[in-house]
Formats: sequence, C-alpha cells, structure tokens
Amino acid sequence: MQKDLREAIAYADSVHDYVSRDMMIQILADEEGHIDWLETELDLIGKIGLQNYLQSQIKVES
Repeated sequence: MQKDLREAIAYADSVHDYVSRDMMIQILADEEGHIDWLETELDLIGKIGLQNYLQSQIKVES
C-alpha cells in the first residue's frame, strides 16, 4: 500500500493536483504510524512472550 500511495502522490504532483497529493501524504503518514505501532507491539511480544503481552493488555476499570 505504501508503494501505491507514493506512486499516486508522485502522479498527483505531476498533474498539479495538490489537494489530492496533500490528502495522500497525510494518509501515508497515518499508515506509517500504524506500521510503526504494529512493529513495536510485535517486537514486544517477541521479547516478553505472547502470554505476558496479553496479560499486559488487560485493563481493569474501577
């Protein structure tokens, strides 16, 4: 998806469609943030194990 977005951004820029380009730049930034979060969580699972990770995700409301 990132590759497609980068190509679409370049195309929009080449045809001077700056509104679409800027919108896609924001979407790309959001997607990169999601990927970073997922990679961090997977790294944490690798370090502490799935059971400990799942236990750390339990939120008790008071």
